[in-house]
Order: sequence, then structure tokens, then C-alpha cells
Amino acid sequence: MLPAVALLVLLLFFPPGGARVGYNGEAQEQQADDQARSTRQGQSDSAIFIAQQFPAQQGHSNEETFFLAAGQEPIHLADQKEVKSFILTAGVDYFDLASYDDLQELTSKQDALGNHYYKFQQLYKGLEVFNRQLVVQTSPDQQFVMLSGQFHGGLDLASEAGLKGADALEIALSQLPESPLASPEIISPPQLLIHVGTGEAVLAYVAAVAYEVEPNLELPPLLAQEVGAGRDEKIFIDAHTGRLLELIANN
Repeated sequence: MLPAVALLVLLLFFPPGGARVGYNGEAQEQQADDQARSTRQGQSDSAIFIAQQFPAQQGHSNEETFFLAAGQEPIHLADQKEVKSFILTAGVDYFDLASYDDLQELTSKQDALGNHYYKFQQLYKGLEVFNRQLVVQTSPDQQFVMLSGQFHGGLDLASEAGLKGADALEIALSQLPESPLASPEIISPPQLLIHVGTGEAVLAYVAAVAYEVEPNLELPPLLAQEVGAGRDEKIFIDAHTGRLLELIANN
């Protein structure tokens, strides 16, 4: 079994739901160093750190996985409030922050060695940006150590939906890839958020629904039993058109 610290570092580098970060050797390292050097110019000494940014997916330059490591200048962060302020101030260039970007404090944990780990959810105009979270580690003496996670920068979206949640959900349910045997049960009603998929960010609704479908008789019996006929899913819907954006199993 991995030691707790090693396991946590793995989680920081490869957060659940995030793409595994690739590394391209000396060329990418040099590019990261050059970018960090350029970005640091003009910043105060208290906000100097080495930055490396790796695209999470090719072709989506504004969707990135970040790793920020402390430089030689110590940065003291006493609590979660100071950590949040540090990210929003020093990370303006790194994350391409918009005026409406913000962070919501999710958790604050301490390991057996005294290291602190602060997790934040990205917000835009008060709305959750789905699956975009950052984790900051500080040392036992409250010095910045590293930041890891995903942040979607450069957002420029209206926060007012073109459709009511119930209307958007009704439209989207007609687009389900499997036809429900009866009207789906609404586990949680539609809520607005920012959805970031394989394309651009979209103002969206998310709801949780459950329904039954016809069993797939073409599957082998054991596989058919495993797949089952019940569906319990999060459904993401374009808040302006009702287009079904994504279905995720509601585990």
C-alpha cells in the first residue's frame, strides 16, 4: 500500500475526472520555464513561483490542467482565506481569470505530517464550472508548496438562461439515446451551471433523473445483467436551446 503522502501526491497530479497530463521532455520544460519567466515579470516577490501548464486535451487551448510549484521566495499562507486570495491575485495570468471568476472553498484537510490541503471549486458569475477544481498544499509551517487541478479560463458567458429549467429538461429528455419505458423520475430539479465538455463552455442546466429502459436482448446474459435496464444519470442541458449536452452515471 502506498504511503498516505505518496497517494495524495498522485491524486494531486491525476485528479479524478481529469485527463492524465502528458510531458514532452526538454522542449516542453523549456517552454514552461520561458512562460513562467515572462509571467513573473512585474509581479511582487510574494507572488513569484514556477509555473508549468499542460493542455489537458489537444485542440482545446483554453482547457488546461495546471501544476504550480513554489519558487525560492517563501509564500506564507495562514489559512484557506489567504490561499484563496493568493490564487485569485497571483493566478490572474496563469488562469486567464475573468472579472466574474471566483473560487468556492470546498474542503480543508491536514495530514499526519502537518501539511494542509485546500480544495476550491471554480465559479463564474456565482455559478459552478463543472469539474473544475484546484487543490493547494501548504507545509506544516504554512508555506506554499504546490497547486494542482483544472481551471477553465477566459469565460465570457451570459448567466441568464433562455429557457426555464423544466422546459429545457423536457426538451432534453426527448433526446435520450435510450427510450424510457415510462416518464423519468426527477431525482433533483434543473440547476444552472457552466458546462465544459469537448467544445466551448456553455450555460447549462444539470438535473438528476432515473428511468427504466428495455433490456438489451442482444447482449450475453451476464453482461446484460451487469448493464441492467435501470438508468440513474446526471443530464446536462444547454440552457438556451434544450440540447442534451452530456449524460453521466449518477454514482
